[in-house]
Amino acid sequence: MRAILIARVEDDKLYYDIDALDDEKDAILVRPDNSMIELDLFDFVNSCGGLVKITTTKFHKFLWNGATKKNWKDTFLNKTKPVNEVLLEGLDIYQALGKNKKKLDAVNQKVSTFKKTVNKKPKSDQKIKTKSAQPWENLTFPDAQSRKQAWTAMILLRQLESN
Repeated sequence: MRAILIARVEDDKLYYDIDALDDEKDAILVRPDNSMIELDLFDFVNSCGGLVKITTTKFHKFLWNGATKKNWKDTFLNKTKPVNEVLLEGLDIYQALGKNKKKLDAVNQKVSTFKKTVNKKPKSDQKIKTKSAQPWENLTFPDAQSRKQAWTAMILLRQLESN
């Protein structure tokens, strides 16, 4: 699904699904609680009062005012022609809406944070200093067995110190 915001109805947002096929619903109404209702766009527009149409881009102008043009019927009613990519340039196209959008945004945020951390290159001249830096705290071990042996040795030493 690829959706474009096309109108508002009070607090609800109306999106057009540019990937919808002829027998599918091509509009999605997203409520303030992020619930979604799939609709047939032109049935809804004809029966809805208080619809505030967005008419600021080429796509929106073609959608709302292009009914007299040759390609309009094939694009929006019959859906035999895809939306011209030139009309989609510069538009915000959403891959998910409503509750799914929040989940997808959260996942995308985690992915971008992870990528930033992985791609971050440490500065070679910068050393990390801690308040209680002990000589053994900066050691690295070749395998888990060596790390376990060092940990056991440290526990034994601390027990000997306390006695």
